[in-house]
Amino acid sequence: PTVDLSLTPLLYGLFTMDSSQVSREICEANTTIMCPMCEDTCKPWTLSDSCVYAKVTHLFDNGGTVFFAIFVAMWATVFLEFWKRRRAELTYDWDLTDWEEEEEELKPQFEAKYSRVERVNPISGKPEPFQPFSDKVSRLMVSVSGIFFMISLVLTAVFAVVVFRLIAMEKFASISWYFVKKNWQFATSGTGVCINFMIIMSLNVVYEKVAYLLTNLEHPRTESEWENSFALKMFLFQFVNLNSSTFYMAFFLGRFTGRPGKSNKLFDGWRLEECHPSGCLIDLCLQMGVIMFFKQIWNNFMELGYPCV
Repeated sequence: PTVDLSLTPLLYGLFTMDSSQVSREICEANTTIMCPMCEDTCKPWTLSDSCVYAKVTHLFDNGGTVFFAIFVAMWATVFLEFWKRRRAELTYDWDLTDWEEEEEELKPQFEAKYSRVERVNPISGKPEPFQPFSDKVSRLMVSVSGIFFMISLVLTAVFAVVVFRLIAMEKFASISWYFVKKNWQFATSGTGVCINFMIIMSLNVVYEKVAYLLTNLEHPRTESEWENSFALKMFLFQFVNLNSSTFYMAFFLGRFTGRPGKSNKLFDGWRLEECHPSGCLIDLCLQMGVIMFFKQIWNNFMELGYPCV
């Protein structure tokens, strides 16, 4: 039902695009002069120039979107509870209520590393290799340091993309090609998103190998501990890597630009990027759309096309 209902806000925005009060006011503001969006090459412009952006923004950001977001939050909770009930039914039908997982065997790497130090297992009562607490903490600290280093590398890449957008904004606004000069905001966002996507995919490949090495460095005791540790590292990195740029556009883009006559600048050289009057939702949708679309294409290629090469 969530997939079917997701079309409702889009259709509602499509049918009410021309009757929206915000879009109508922006499109009719032919005499409202706006300040230049950049320092040197941009010129004053009328508010009605962003009419198309305002209508497209209303297509995704309308009253129906709020109700859809509430429905998704409720549906996620209900779906989880229904799954718990279904799992309990399957457990009863398959007579697994008294089933307990058997104790896992130690990883061969763990046994080989700590075979000289043994301790009696309180559950099985048998001696087994034991990892000293000091050794475990030191290895864990190295692993955590590696995780924070990779996360800081992602944040640095996002900052580099922000700087690129500031430089590209000035260049596209002063280019001689009229089509690009007229749509320099879209050109800036598009190139920035594409570069950000390439950085995301490159860091994914690098961090998967780094997470593998850090997990092996910790010497987990069992296979499940190894899988849990590796999954946690990948989740943290994937979350930061995929959402940091989106988080910036949703909550920081256009928030610290200053005011007319006193614009805030990065390194006293580049004026911070602003959102157009219809909001930053266009940039956010473009960012999410490009990442989801091309990431899906890449995953399909790796699963279907790459084995055939």
